[in-house]
Amino acid sequence: NNTNTAGYVGAGQAFDSAAAHIELPHTGVSALIGNNITLEGWGYQISNPGGIPCMASGKYPNDVEFCVGSWGGPLFAGFYDGGWHTAQEVGNIPNGEWIHMAGSYDGARYIRLYRNGTETVTSADMSRPLAAGGYGWRIAMRWDGATERWNGYLDEVRISSVTRSSNWVWACWMNAASNSVFNGYGD
Repeated sequence: NNTNTAGYVGAGQAFDSAAAHIELPHTGVSALIGNNITLEGWGYQISNPGGIPCMASGKYPNDVEFCVGSWGGPLFAGFYDGGWHTAQEVGNIPNGEWIHMAGSYDGARYIRLYRNGTETVTSADMSRPLAAGGYGWRIAMRWDGATERWNGYLDEVRISSVTRSSNWVWACWMNAASNSVFNGYGD
């Protein structure tokens, strides 16, 4: 089961790779998602169980609305509509280290992937809408309920129905990574 734990920013959630995850009903989140999306959050991976453990993913009967997580080790973001459409890094997500992960889709063309506030990968031109959603979301678990689940801690996970800019993603990362950048105190 997931449990409360210290997160990167205040309290977070600890997930083991066995059964722990959080379910979000479609009426709360998927109903808001159109063709634009940004998934972001802080992740600390204890170990990669292999396969495709996700920080967050849209559930499916046949399609995957959107997912950000690990694809056999490297950070990736993407969706499935009969075929995978992804942006994927080359290097693996590190074990034992907090990182800020974000993936966005602009509704018609590009998936953008961010690590620690920096855009690392932009996909090829997709020329397609997001896969159909409406079945809810899972945090720390793959879209299909497979045993490949996040093994570690997650904090500040957000699902937005807009495509956040690179400046927005950087600001979200920097606000937690070095809050003094945004705070100024008297002389």
